[in-house]
This record gives sequence, C-alpha cells and structure tokens, in this order.
Amino acid sequence: MAAEAFGREAGFTNTSDFIGRPEYRNVSMNWGGYAIKIPLNSLKAIIIPIVLLGGIYLWFVDSNNITKEIQIKQIASTEMSKAVYTKEGSGAFINWVDIKLGQDEVENIANWINSVPESEIIELNQIPSNRSINAGIVFKLKINKEIRIQYDLEKIYITRTDLKKSQVVYSINQEELKKFFDTQLKGFYFGEDKIKGFLKEYHPIENFLFER
Repeated sequence: MAAEAFGREAGFTNTSDFIGRPEYRNVSMNWGGYAIKIPLNSLKAIIIPIVLLGGIYLWFVDSNNITKEIQIKQIASTEMSKAVYTKEGSGAFINWVDIKLGQDEVENIANWINSVPESEIIELNQIPSNRSINAGIVFKLKINKEIRIQYDLEKIYITRTDLKKSQVVYSINQEELKKFFDTQLKGFYFGEDKIKGFLKEYHPIENFLFER
C-alpha cells in the first residue's frame, strides 16, 4: 500500500500509527484511491522558503529598476540652479543662479519623469564629459537619498541614489520637462536663449549643484 510505504519511510511501524499523530492530520492527498496524510510541518518547510525567495526577488528587481517611480511624498526638499552667462570687459563669466520651485512645479517634474516609457530611457555609466550642463534640479528624499535632474539644452540626465545600486545614471526624452528647462533658461546666454560657439571653448562644471 502506498500509505503504508510512506509511513514506513517516515519511521512508523504501521499506517494507523502514522495517521494517528496530530501533526499529520491537516493535509491529505489521494494517490490511486488511497488517502495519504502529508505532515503539515513538512509542507510549511517547503512553502515558506519559496514565498520568501519570491519576495526577495521582487524587492531586488524593483529596487534596481530605473523606471521605478519617484514618490512625491518622499521628497523632503528641492534645489534648482541655472547657468547665466555674462560679460565683464573682455572676459566672459558664468554665474549659477538659484531658482525656487513651487510645489506644483515639483509635482509636475516628478510626474513628467514618471511618465517616460522604458523605450525613451538610456542607461549610462556616467554623464558624458563632453556635455555642458546648464541647469539642474535636486530632489532630496526623506530616506537620505537624492535624485538629480540635469539638462544640457539637448538631453535630460537623471542620477539616482535611491535605488539598490549606489548610483544609477540614465538619460530620458521628455518634451514637457525639456520645455520647462528651456523656459527657465530664457535669456541665460548673454541675454539670448541659445548658446552659440562659446561652448566649444568653455564647458561649465558638470556637477555644479554639488561641487560649488
């Protein structure tokens, strides 16, 4: 009998001894017409590790996912700065000017970034050294992490420390956010909106928000 064989393998001398134990009364299976009691403790020992491993896997994938949404309620404070080009005599200078963001602007920026599809995201090792950052925003999070958003008049770069990795860098294509930056940068280049040949000779400090 299958039940008797199972009982002998479990260390019981007979089937009644096996079925009579309380810990074997909860789960039963039907094999070829014979009801077999499965030890509940053994079942738990199989299911619990599977559930735990599944949870750990999902947490790990989500923590490393660059499409992970920015949670507005986790933003503790914000900073924004832009470059302003000026002339003094025969020289040209760049001053970094702080911009105060309203709550509606912060929410719009976060929502614009969250709306970007994966097809419009390119993961990078770092922001290219030949790019000239002209404006940037920092979201400081309540979890002591931060999200940097930087703009070079062509591309938007995101640097995040709120993921599992120590730092993740990627570029996005998001027209509304680009328009927002362009509006903030009106007249920044010697009173004009667009940079001309000057940048071929001068490149501002890339991480201006963090090194000044």
